[in-house]
Amino acid sequence: MAVIDDALTAHRNGDIAMAEMLYRAVLKSDGRHFDALHMLGVLCAQRGNFVEAEQHLRAALAVDQAVPPCLHNYGRVLSGVGRHDEAIAAFDKTLALAPNYVPVYLDRGNAQLAAGRLPGALASYDRALALEPRFAPAHYNRGIVLERLNRHAEALSSYERAVALHPNFAEAESNRGGALARLGRYQDALNACDRALSLSPDLAQAHCNRAIALERLGRGAEALQSSTRAVALDPRLAQGHGFHASLLIKAGRFAEALQSCDRALALDPTNAQTHCDRAVVLAKFARYQEAHEACERALALDPNHAEAHSNRAYILERLRRYSEAIEACDRALALSPDLVPAHCNRGVVFTKLNRFAEAIQSFDRAAAIDPNLAQLHCNRGSALRHINRLDEAMASFQKALALDPNSADAHLNLGELRLLRGDFAGGQPEYEWRWQSGPAIPNLRQFSQPLWLGAEPLTAKTILLHSEQGLGDTIQFCRYAPLVAARGGRVVLEVQASLVELLKSLPGVAQVVAKGGVLPAFDMHCPLASLPLAFATRIETIPADTPYLSASAALRDKWRPQIDAGAAGLKVGIAWAGNPNLPNDHIRSIDLQSMTALFATPGVRFFSLQKELREGDAALLRAHPQVVHLGEAMDSFADTAAVISLLDVIISVDTAVAHLAGALAAKTWILVPYVAEWRWLLDRSDSPWYPTVRLFRQPALNDWTGVVAAVGEALRAIAQDGRVPAAAGQVSA
Repeated sequence: MAVIDDALTAHRNGDIAMAEMLYRAVLKSDGRHFDALHMLGVLCAQRGNFVEAEQHLRAALAVDQAVPPCLHNYGRVLSGVGRHDEAIAAFDKTLALAPNYVPVYLDRGNAQLAAGRLPGALASYDRALALEPRFAPAHYNRGIVLERLNRHAEALSSYERAVALHPNFAEAESNRGGALARLGRYQDALNACDRALSLSPDLAQAHCNRAIALERLGRGAEALQSSTRAVALDPRLAQGHGFHASLLIKAGRFAEALQSCDRALALDPTNAQTHCDRAVVLAKFARYQEAHEACERALALDPNHAEAHSNRAYILERLRRYSEAIEACDRALALSPDLVPAHCNRGVVFTKLNRFAEAIQSFDRAAAIDPNLAQLHCNRGSALRHINRLDEAMASFQKALALDPNSADAHLNLGELRLLRGDFAGGQPEYEWRWQSGPAIPNLRQFSQPLWLGAEPLTAKTILLHSEQGLGDTIQFCRYAPLVAARGGRVVLEVQASLVELLKSLPGVAQVVAKGGVLPAFDMHCPLASLPLAFATRIETIPADTPYLSASAALRDKWRPQIDAGAAGLKVGIAWAGNPNLPNDHIRSIDLQSMTALFATPGVRFFSLQKELREGDAALLRAHPQVVHLGEAMDSFADTAAVISLLDVIISVDTAVAHLAGALAAKTWILVPYVAEWRWLLDRSDSPWYPTVRLFRQPALNDWTGVVAAVGEALRAIAQDGRVPAAAGQVSA
């Protein structure tokens, strides 16, 4: 007996090594010695060796399973290795033997909390406090459970009771700050966190809660400092990484935010908010499918997470799954009727569906809740512009800029509206904001050479003019190349590969390079769409001397037999759809079925110039043999130019084909929406950019039927007149 007494004395005195040696000596003599097994298990647990601790305590209980302290310690070890259900069973056995053993209720509550059994945990803490009302740890842990149950006011009371009993209880003071923040008492929350940190400066949770309070107080930079400190102090603090990610998102540091989301989810994959935030970041990187999957995971964890439904709506809109996006918005608003992003997302989707009145209603509802969101007013202005309520659209863009003077979207929209109204002087500088707005950012070139916007002399300099937008934009603005050359510069033109051969015919260009190819040395550069600004272009000074492009004589000869085959009559080229990936394609393109009314026009042969057919187009063309489909046989725009030059009239929506026909000075009829892109201006049927173009405008919103009817009437008139217009277009060798 002396050896076990010496072991217990050594253990009490903190001489762990001696105690262990003596316990093992006792067990070598008697492998079933209860006290030696029990206390060696306790000692192993103190050292963090829970596996061996569990073995020794289990062996002790095999000797005597009716000793409450041993059962209690066994439960604590089981809980320490994550075997919470078994731990709870051990605690229950302990309490059956010692029903007033207060620490066991605390530990049972902790195990139930870890197992997600929140009502049971609350009952355990309440029982502990019924037995010992001044037991501060039970008040503290009770607060944690109440917070998990979203009973924040009661949680605050529990934390305050813990602090009152134990004024230096830093963890309780920290959690008190968290509860105050959830109750909207942000300054009180900050004060509580600061007090907790005065007691324990390296308490990670207090830094995390402080970050939450600071963010709600609008002190974002300080909040980010606190969250950074929190995750540095405790890299395993899942909540810290999650909130740090949300702050990084607000700061626009998306790559770091994604890393923080991933760290948080590695520690706690069940946090719906972090999955939701991760979806936001992935959407910023245009990784929409992954973003959608992240939203789905958030909603699987919390089907009533309104923000996740709203974010999913945004992502579905990006994926062009518009009906599902509307459903997601409606679900978000059913859960949270005043959720502003959901109203905004709903408005954006309705805009994409050309349901502008409903879009404006959604934006107005959002503005009634929070009138201080710049992007909201910008989106509202865009919807108003599409229905020709231009003064109101202008006011919305200006409101957006009053709220956020650096809103690139608002500047760009304001610029395009001014250009649409013919105010080139006011619109062109604003149009330069496109480089900070979403769609154009990927096309921004980071050259070390300076940007030329018309001020510097070009004599003996090489200047790179580079494409940046669609094929039509390149064709429209390449007209400025000869003017640049006239300033004394050597012009290198970088354009899309399909335009290289065609643009070699452009006067004043020393070299044409395919985009993505090796560039020659140059001194300055200018994006093509910035050239109107560089030359201070006004409507009356638009360089409209067409043709400025020409078709190859050899390619004309290649295509002539196919064009001239068949009956005599008017030869008409048609193009009905543009690039489906452009944001405004749903507004400018027509479905082929709407065009078929033209195909019965007597004395007319039609030639499809549509390069890429959409679903159903091929079947429609087969059903109308009077239409000769050439598009897929044309290898480049040099081929398209040759075909256009052999035709009498080109009928096209606002596509590269329309611009090419105008640049070739071909007779061109362009079908444009009710409110068209800025280049087509307002209320006119001609174009100052292309003298041979006639515009057919929608008489009312979405009314392509009226446009096609007007085109059909004009087509019948020239076909019946019998005077076939000469095929226009300059020819090059």
